Amino acid sequence: MVYKDVDKLLFTILMGDFNAKVRIGNTIESSTGLCGYGARKSRGGTLAIFVEHHQLKIMNMFFKKKPNRRLTNGITKNEIDLFLTNRPRTATDVSDINKLNTGSDHQMIRISLTKDTKLERRKRIKRHKKLNSQSLADKSLQFQLLLSSRFEALDEKIQTLTTTE
Repeated sequence: MVYKDVDKLLFTILMGDFNAKVRIGNTIESSTGLCGYGARKSRGGTLAIFVEHHQLKIMNMFFKKKPNRRLTNGITKNEIDLFLTNRPRTATDVSDINKLNTGSDHQMIRISLTKDTKLERRKRIKRHKKLNSQSLADKSLQFQLLLSSRFEALDEKIQTLTTTE
């Protein structure tokens, strides 16, 4: 395996307290889903530009949750702890864990990931042109003629060898 192959397998997950209210900015952004919480602030705009530039997705915003299951900062009711990734199909859920007391005003969040092995396999299988059945039939006939002529030549050699002995 070479480093190019390893590079194809790697993917990025950034997570943390970005301290940015992203919410949905405009409809042309592919980095934000339709399920954000709160109004976008200036830091959220800056983060959205960063995420778009690096072709990442803010996964918190792609899964519909009740507002109380979406808040990562309980005191000020914000969603500012985020998961970013360049492979959104690997994420199946993002949620907060509100039963765990971390001693902070933030709640712990988790992301559930899966690996789509069928998709990865399809990416690595080389695509071949469709086979032309007429071309195959012609090549089969050519092969049969070549094979029979070689056997005829072999038979002639054997007969000449047996008659000379």
